[in-house]
Amino acid sequence: MLTNIFYYLFYSSAVLIYGVGLDKLVRESKKPRHLWVEFCGTVICVMGSVLLTYLVKTQMLKINMGELAPFVAVLMFLLIKVFLNLVVKLSSGTSISEYTLSLLCVIFGICESGSILDCLLNSFLCVASFYLTVPIIHALRKRIEMNGPNDGIRNLALLFMSLAVAMLALISWNVSWMSSLSLF
Repeated sequence: MLTNIFYYLFYSSAVLIYGVGLDKLVRESKKPRHLWVEFCGTVICVMGSVLLTYLVKTQMLKINMGELAPFVAVLMFLLIKVFLNLVVKLSSGTSISEYTLSLLCVIFGICESGSILDCLLNSFLCVASFYLTVPIIHALRKRIEMNGPNDGIRNLALLFMSLAVAMLALISWNVSWMSSLSLF
């Protein structure tokens, strides 16, 4: 379990390897405020959705309908997200209408795990890796804005190029010519 934590939280960040929430990451990095509130809301929604989806998926596997698990994940996610959005809107008057990151974390957790504990852990680590990456991208964005790139290159394009280089750097170890086993 400790290897999963280090692998999915730091090294194989769902944002930098799978691209989960990359567009939201760039938007959030402008002004990263209220990240704890968003983090807690996302975790509650994702954990509830993953738990319900995993329980339904295990029943679906018994009747050979496991291929419909992503569809069930979307339905369970929408059920919980709409309920939470309704509760928050009635209590505080604000809306939490972010769907893509949470849904992708639910599908990631369902597809990358074998047990209920792994499913919940992987989904939580997917959400946590996103919110740990926001301050790093915010610092990178501020650094790019401070240096002022050429007139032909916009700051956002340079930020996406920097993200692409970081993504390539993280996955480049998996090339067969770099493996010690390929020498023999």
